[in-house]
Amino acid sequence: MLERYGHIPVCVTSGAQAIQLLFGELKFDLILMDIFMPGMSGLEATKAIRLQEQCLGRSRIPIIAVTANATMTDREQCLESDMDEYLTKPFTPQKLEQVIHRTVFRLSGALS
Repeated sequence: MLERYGHIPVCVTSGAQAIQLLFGELKFDLILMDIFMPGMSGLEATKAIRLQEQCLGRSRIPIIAVTANATMTDREQCLESDMDEYLTKPFTPQKLEQVIHRTVFRLSGALS
């Protein structure tokens, strides 16, 4: 599904692995972050990513929370952890595309 929108997905199984890959040699333009991962949650990983971005002087990468939890509290927790958007499962390809475009457009406008 992501390939249709010009993205090449890279899957990881933990928040720690996401951080390791993000600050390695590969370059990423977007993160779809599951909230519940073993070891380090998506919320914890996002906080760590934002701290690393600040420390290294890197641009903010868009992070979209992906979760089956659809309560306002869950949404607030995601945004408070400094994620940029929130997407609940199940979702349609069209909804995913809308959220990605809205998030990337909003951030690119804020960075200009």
